[in-house]
Amino acid sequence: MGGGDETAPAVQQEGVIVATDPLPTTTAAPEETTSDASAVDAAPTSDGTSCDFDGASYKLGEEFHDGCRQFCQCTETGVSCAAIECPHHFGLKLINPDCMQWSQPDDFTPTPPECCPEVTCVDDGSCTFEGEKFRNGHPLPEKLTGCEQRCYCEFGNVTCQSACDPVPATPPRTLPCPPDRVTLGPGSNGCCKLWQCSDGVTSRPSVPPNIHAEGLGIGNEISDLDVRDVDAESVKFSFSIPPALVGLPGKTEVLYTDSPGLNDEASSWDRRVFQTPSGLLDRTDLSWVLGDLRPATPYVMQVKVLFDQSSTILQSNVVEFQTRDAPEAAPTLPPKVEVDAELQASDVDTTSALIQWRRLTEEELRYIDGIQLRYRDVDVDAQVWTMTPFIHRELTTYKLTELKPDTTYEVDIVLMPFQTQRTEMVSSHPLRISTLPVFDRYDFNITLGKVEPGPNSVRVSWTGIPQPQYQFVNVYRIVYIYEKEREEKHTFKLAKTSDEPSILIKGLKPSSKYQVWLEAYLKNGKKRVSEVREFDTKPGQLGKPEEIRDESAGDALGTRDPPNNYYSGMVAAAIIATMAILLCLFLAFLLVRRASRAAVEPAAARKNGPSYDNPAFKNSELDVNGANGNDRFA
Repeated sequence: MGGGDETAPAVQQEGVIVATDPLPTTTAAPEETTSDASAVDAAPTSDGTSCDFDGASYKLGEEFHDGCRQFCQCTETGVSCAAIECPHHFGLKLINPDCMQWSQPDDFTPTPPECCPEVTCVDDGSCTFEGEKFRNGHPLPEKLTGCEQRCYCEFGNVTCQSACDPVPATPPRTLPCPPDRVTLGPGSNGCCKLWQCSDGVTSRPSVPPNIHAEGLGIGNEISDLDVRDVDAESVKFSFSIPPALVGLPGKTEVLYTDSPGLNDEASSWDRRVFQTPSGLLDRTDLSWVLGDLRPATPYVMQVKVLFDQSSTILQSNVVEFQTRDAPEAAPTLPPKVEVDAELQASDVDTTSALIQWRRLTEEELRYIDGIQLRYRDVDVDAQVWTMTPFIHRELTTYKLTELKPDTTYEVDIVLMPFQTQRTEMVSSHPLRISTLPVFDRYDFNITLGKVEPGPNSVRVSWTGIPQPQYQFVNVYRIVYIYEKEREEKHTFKLAKTSDEPSILIKGLKPSSKYQVWLEAYLKNGKKRVSEVREFDTKPGQLGKPEEIRDESAGDALGTRDPPNNYYSGMVAAAIIATMAILLCLFLAFLLVRRASRAAVEPAAARKNGPSYDNPAFKNSELDVNGANGNDRFA
């Protein structure tokens, strides 16, 4: 509202959170009223019996809604309003202190007087066991779980622990009965099982009733009783027993009083009994804590050790002690205490910001269980905050992500109290941050520069392209239209570092009107278009139509000379490679054919005949007509 607005503590009223101390709105002239988020459209006025507010009149004492922004009341001094804050992320402990997860409808539309959606607890950590429901952290009754275990409800699950001591696999030898009479059954508490005789004697070692401590070689007096104070309402007393009594069933009895009389007997004093879970005197040094005493009060005490199955008694002398003085009561804090967490922001970019705060003191940590950050867009007229996950109370930094670019946010720290804590720490100084806008390196405009027409040509230049232009532009497209033909003609120009941003268009008609513009195809896939410029060519003779050229002698696509054409060279190389491949195939064919002709023909079949047909045999054979060998030497 006006320049005198302040933030007041908030309480719940009619489903919304309103200030407990509404502040009257200013009645200054409209031009003096500031225009913050809670300002009204018109300055309220009052004549003592009624109030005029935003074009409506209200009776004295009447309450009304200013939309869902404020809850107002007409008073004698004017209209008093308080901002409406819905308990989306705070104050929920008052509704259900056990709830761990809340939900609210997504399609809710705030309409007075229903300005806040109804929040519903979807998970309070409770447990259901044997048809009964139990709160989170509470024990389950023994009638449901049995006496052998102790069960608790923890975050929706029932966890149990054994309540009995482990039982050995074999019975102990100290039982006063034969082995055939030993059984495993419930002990004296009727629950935990123990080795015991069938006549009811448990597995604990015992002292025969007719034997006293003197018979064991010990005295009946506890001589080392020591009493020390623990706090203003309790003391710890300790003493020792002889080793011979360790393992016997027994208990410790304490008699005490703060007003002993001269003739009073100890049996009339207050009595307290202490016993181990097993019911045995399991060690020589025993100690117990006696509580529920009055601070700064003198007491007298006597300690006795009683045995379950014997009349033997160990007892101490009567001792005196005095409890401590009561500590000074801590100052009572109000329900809410403001804390300046000294919020700061660093490393702010387009979508994230690092939030820092000071380390909490030891005194503050007594009231703080955890930390959360909440933030909202201040340009949106709504009290809807986005919450971060829980942050450990010892941390001092957290990075907000997924923010919107070029947006102002209000950031505040939420100091979560303990469940049983009645005092809540609240932040007194929220922080405002502004994310950076997104920088687009392609955000530029192209403008045609000089247009210098001639009789048959025109030189067109342009500006607005960052340098080097090849990093931003792939290709330029220059489009021009002859007024009488109304047909688009165009050419392309590659973006190069050394080129001037201009082109010379030839082949135009003299004394004619043309329109020309430029299109730049950018590296990011988008297109920039310049404005349309009209020009008239100068009078002259009609020149020979020719292709468009620029000063780079062929940089426009499709205007290079054939000898320098890049594609012509590629075609020539392809033809040469094809001819070489064909020649290789032809030579391979010739080699294969020649090799096939040079193959050896198969030999003729061998003639079958007698062996003497061989001339070698005929020269060395004897005459078959009976001539001897001498004739050969005749």
